[in-house]
Amino acid sequence: MTSTTIRDPFPFAPVDSERVDLTEHEDLNFWTREFDCTSDQLVAALLTVGVRATAVRAHLRRLAAAALGAVRPASSGFARGIAGVAFGSSRRLYPQS
Repeated sequence: MTSTTIRDPFPFAPVDSERVDLTEHEDLNFWTREFDCTSDQLVAALLTVGVRATAVRAHLRRLAAAALGAVRPASSGFARGIAGVAFGSSRRLYPQS
């Protein structure tokens, strides 16, 4: 009977998993796989939200949701106020002409 061992094809893990650091090529490979994004998307996210892994992950998820059309409808929360109806009331923010 033979025993087969499944090896991780990507055994690399960053030193600090809370912080996205792209100083080494292995780091770039790890984080693009971790966030399922391209290197360009990752760099743009880092420039937008900083190096915290949780912030980068949330930013990339928001971008993916927006690309799929899964954005909040304009009839909820803050967007409703911007659209001209004050929060929870019928008073208009801007006069109707």
